[in-house]
Amino acid sequence: MKNHNVGHYAFKFADTFILDFANVSIDGNYFGFCNCKGNFVIEPQYGAGSYLGMNYFLISKGNEFAVIDRNENFIIQFSCGDVPTFFNCNSTDFEKHKATERVA
Repeated sequence: MKNHNVGHYAFKFADTFILDFANVSIDGNYFGFCNCKGNFVIEPQYGAGSYLGMNYFLISKGNEFAVIDRNENFIIQFSCGDVPTFFNCNSTDFEKHKATERVA
């Protein structure tokens, strides 16, 4: 969707909300994620991405992709190739992250 208002921001691009989050851009160049109220949960500093669920976000930078959590911790580092999803990610990456969260 182009030129769409959510909350108090006028977004040049706002993707469809997946559960509680949408991939958005104010300037059309840098993308982040906002919640249903229009508040940023991931500031716009990446290429276009997608919400994967369970507070994990797919982000891009050029032709590289990564997966981060809501606190912008990298679950899967930037790499070229297939776009990571829950279906082709190694579940070990997510389990390691969950274990780290429990310790912190």
